[in-house]
Amino acid sequence: MPEPLSYASLGVRRVINAAATLTALGGSVMPGEVVEAMRMAASSHVDMHELQAAVGAELARLTHNEAGYVSTGAAAGLALSVLACATKGDPAAISQMPRGHGLPTDVVMHCGHRIPYDRAVELAGGRIVQIGNAIQTFGWELEAVLGTSTAMVLWVAGSHLSPGTLDLAETVRIAHARGIPVVVDAAAQLPPVENLWAFTQAGADLALFSGGKALRGPQSTGLVLGRATLIEAIRANGAPHQRLARAMKVGKEEMLGLLAAVRRYLAIDHPAEQSAWEATVARWSAELSRLPGVTAARAYPNEAGQPSPRLHVGVDAARAGVTGAEVVERLWQRDPRIAVAADGENGFFITPDTLAPGEDHAVLDAIRDQFGAPAGRRAGRPGDPARHRRPSGGSRRSGGKDGAMNPAQATFNFTGQVVCVSGGATGIGAASAAAFAAAGAHVIVADIAADDALRTVSGIIAAGGDARYVSCDVADSDAVDAMMDGILATEGRLDVVHANAGLESTSAATDVSLAEWHRVIGVNLTGVFLVCRSGLRHMYRQGSGVLVITSSPHALATVPDAAAYAASKGGVHALTRALALEAAPRGIRVNALVPGTIDTPMVHREIQVAADPAAQLARLAASHPLGRLGRPEELASVALFLASDAASFITGTTVHADGGLMAALPSGPALPYNTGAS
Repeated sequence: MPEPLSYASLGVRRVINAAATLTALGGSVMPGEVVEAMRMAASSHVDMHELQAAVGAELARLTHNEAGYVSTGAAAGLALSVLACATKGDPAAISQMPRGHGLPTDVVMHCGHRIPYDRAVELAGGRIVQIGNAIQTFGWELEAVLGTSTAMVLWVAGSHLSPGTLDLAETVRIAHARGIPVVVDAAAQLPPVENLWAFTQAGADLALFSGGKALRGPQSTGLVLGRATLIEAIRANGAPHQRLARAMKVGKEEMLGLLAAVRRYLAIDHPAEQSAWEATVARWSAELSRLPGVTAARAYPNEAGQPSPRLHVGVDAARAGVTGAEVVERLWQRDPRIAVAADGENGFFITPDTLAPGEDHAVLDAIRDQFGAPAGRRAGRPGDPARHRRPSGGSRRSGGKDGAMNPAQATFNFTGQVVCVSGGATGIGAASAAAFAAAGAHVIVADIAADDALRTVSGIIAAGGDARYVSCDVADSDAVDAMMDGILATEGRLDVVHANAGLESTSAATDVSLAEWHRVIGVNLTGVFLVCRSGLRHMYRQGSGVLVITSSPHALATVPDAAAYAASKGGVHALTRALALEAAPRGIRVNALVPGTIDTPMVHREIQVAADPAAQLARLAASHPLGRLGRPEELASVALFLASDAASFITGTTVHADGGLMAALPSGPALPYNTGAS
């Protein structure tokens, strides 16, 4: 079998992007919910006209606009806007483009708004008519050039542009008095989130945004919002029609991916995000200012005029022994590469908003390395209080009938160890993360459910533990490898991996779609494999480590309507044994834990389909000889045991913590689902 495709398999280095959301660096990193939406869209055919209209309508609803359209990038959105304004969607006029004989094709721009990307106007057959100069523009200059040959006025947003141009309100007033539409190029003008509707509410007819920057949608997408008649004209010019803009085709996967990205962006706590960026910049500044020959100062706004902070690092080569340009080049030559924004020979900028959780530490350490300073954050460093918290005393108590146990009272000690828990946002994973942290470990909580994961991390920190969140879709090989590489770059080691991410499926074998099958197998089995494979590669180099895998009783005995789920968990059992045999000669242990019905959000979601959810929950509890549901903390204690030296002679096995469920002959309700991130 050929090696699965990845950057590494192609000999391409991953990049930690501390520069900006640049197309040359792939824009941004798509969150798990965006990738999942694209994966779903790829599973079947669809009427593309219908899909573009439906996605556009939902985008419009979400952003308080009349209509919306997904383009192939903001530049394509600009070209399509020119075509729409010139042709009004008339097929006869469309056939005249890009020559545009007899059509209005002039696009008026302020001199102070000229940017490299305005060549998209010419690509569509438009002719740029420039007004004003680099310093200022007067209203009479705009009025003088508007006429029957004018298709539109292009107004470019951004506080980094010339302040002497006409503002949007004045531009709209003059243009609309002559019946000329105004299009705002706001490709990089998120945040603030309000810009998604602010420009059109201020009178702009269309507003254009990049889908692959702050929105973190597919890099190949753009978002066009505004007046319904012009959006319809854009659709008339674009694919799947066999017209000029067919070359700007957008796929079904990109459409749903961008929609998922916009939904996510609107739900973000933007003030909290800004506060986190400010805290990172402040910490960078304090640390780097201590280096000889280095000055560090907050810079605001960023290079695109966005209200986001970044840090300017100035370098006095005579005192530092290295130039700023040399630091930039050396950072780029690392593996993974680190991209920063060069600022001449003696400085550079670094930004936090493009970094994955934890990468801010990797960037800081890498920069310090260039000036001969020791790394500032390594796991197990003597005297580091975050690595030497000891759990409170007391012996472990039997779970018994009530299961009462505080994981922090366990005798296990993971002081100075680094633990990664996938599917750590809620349920068993969250309990495992909290228990490892209470036992002294530094915990990385990996999940695609950012809000839940951050709550888990906050709870750990509030209890005196040490944890951070990393967004990771375990079914994505590159994302998993990037996460593990980031952990090693930041922490210097990886001691325990608890592969816990999972999801349920309740479809009969004859009804389960191929997409659902791939989704369940992709997370529950392939995801476990990818997390374990990547973790083992680092543990092999390190010479130590432990893998703990969450499985399910469905691997051994299942019920109807669980084909995909049972198959995935049966594979997990086999995978556990295979990995254990491969890793044993290197002193690395691999085991699986098998829960019964655990009182998690996943179980509570599942019982809602029953006629009487409360009665169903009672039946599930009664199916266990102990007469109750398990608690996530009880499973977490088993995970700690399997990862501890107390289990040093245990590998390749499955440990049941199921309240006696698998010991009894079938006599009650069907086996429940149990595992995973929920």
